[in-house]
Amino acid sequence: MKRIMVFGMVLMMALTAACGKSKENVISGEADVVESSEDTNQENEKWARTPMVMVDEKLYFDTGKENRETRRCGTPDGEITTTVDVTEIPTENNQSNFGAGFDYQYGAEDTIEICMDGKWMIFEHRTGDGSQARFGEEMIDASNLSEETIEWLVWYNQLSKEEQMAISAIPAELRPENDLTETAAEQVAQY
Repeated sequence: MKRIMVFGMVLMMALTAACGKSKENVISGEADVVESSEDTNQENEKWARTPMVMVDEKLYFDTGKENRETRRCGTPDGEITTTVDVTEIPTENNQSNFGAGFDYQYGAEDTIEICMDGKWMIFEHRTGDGSQARFGEEMIDASNLSEETIEWLVWYNQLSKEEQMAISAIPAELRPENDLTETAAEQVAQY
C-alpha cells in the first residue's frame, strides 16, 4: 500500500512538472526554448541546440563530461575559429554553435576535447543526425524510439534521481535485450 501511494505521488509530481515541456527537451539535438512569442505560435519558437562543433566534416556533440587527465600533449590539434547561432547546426570545419577561440585536441574513441574555461570538455561524434535522448547516463539514438517512449523519457528525465529510482517499469525499447525483467531502478543503478 505504501508503495502504491509513493508511486502515485511520484506520478502526480511528474505529470505536473511535465505540463509545460515538449518532447524536444529530451532530445539532445534540441534542448531549451530560447525565445517564444506570447501567443504560443510554435512557428515563432526558436530552440537552443546542444553545444556541437564540426571538425573534419563530422559533427561532435557535447557529452557534458570533463576529461580530468592532467597529462596531455601541449599542442592543440586545432581551434574553433567561427561560430553560428545557438539555434543552428555548424556546417563548416572548426565551427561551433557556442563560440569561437577554443582550442581542441583529438580524444579517444571518436571524440574531441575542447578547452573551455581551463577544463577539457569531451565532445563525441554521433551517427545520423545526432538526435539522441538521455536515459540515465546513456545516450540513445532518438530516431529509433517510438513517440510513446520519447514522451516517457521526457517525463522520466524531469524526475530527481530518487524519483527515478522508484520507477519499477521502463518501456520495452529501453530494456537490455538480454534481460527483459530489469526495472528502471536497476537500469539507473548501473550508471
